[in-house]
Amino acid sequence: MSAKELVDDHQAWRIEADYLAQAAMTYTTILQPDRIVFGGGVNHRSVLLPLIRERFSQLMAGYLSTPELEDYLVPVANGDDAGILGCFYLAKSALTRAY
Repeated sequence: MSAKELVDDHQAWRIEADYLAQAAMTYTTILQPDRIVFGGGVNHRSVLLPLIRERFSQLMAGYLSTPELEDYLVPVANGDDAGILGCFYLAKSALTRAY
């Protein structure tokens, strides 16, 4: 079944959120980033990011201090255009340094 066909309370979203929360927990404990930005399909389903934050909080269990989850686990600001815009700004930056 396609993800587009799944209802918001389908168990698959909790499973997906668990995997993504585990990844965020790993990045947090190893790298301690200032923020973790989720893009792609996460932004296409409004139910997913809150589930990730909830599971992340459970997994971390206060082990490390992080900013408020709404400021720490965030959606990409430019939506589906983030990748292409990032490439553009990287190219622009490289051109600026070359001259």
